[in-house]
Amino acid sequence: TVALAGDLSISDAQANLYAKVTFNGTGDQYASKDAGVVSTGTWTVNKASGTLSPTTTLTIPNPLTVTAGTFNPDIYAVSFGAVTINGGTFTGGSESITCTSFTQSSGTFTSTSGTMTINNGGFNRTGGTFTHNSGTVVFEDNSYGGGTITPGTSLTLYNVTFSQAAPGDDYTATYNLAAGFTVAGNLTVQNTSG
Repeated sequence: TVALAGDLSISDAQANLYAKVTFNGTGDQYASKDAGVVSTGTWTVNKASGTLSPTTTLTIPNPLTVTAGTFNPDIYAVSFGAVTINGGTFTGGSESITCTSFTQSSGTFTSTSGTMTINNGGFNRTGGTFTHNSGTVVFEDNSYGGGTITPGTSLTLYNVTFSQAAPGDDYTATYNLAAGFTVAGNLTVQNTSG
């Protein structure tokens, strides 16, 4: 694990990051990825103070965990593997958020005012505060998986879309709802597999 107090910049096409990275600086930190590859390793935000902010679009296939401090994508789209909020603050901006699953046990999560897409995985919320930010949450199944949605004791989403993107006329995406939640805007069910 790399405990990083400063900034992270990946800007070389030949660069390949094989490491867990914990952002633990006490001031503001910045992350950028203009080129290169991030192959393995969870990114963890565990800051006593300050904010981690991207300065480019981030497409990271690995998990993101927010434990303490703030992660603020602001005007940049971000894509991760599994996203876990077990403390701290995730402040979504106006661009897209993409992940393979979402888990929240504590902390504060403010979604994007744009679109948050959860690909193939579940939504498991057992605590903390979730604010919809008048955005859209898309539950997208593109690998014959579906998922379980556990909204916690009280959850309000704004716009919600259930989307089947996996090909095959004989396949039906199935989502299991562990408890009820509120949709303040529009509910859409669609098949985009063609």
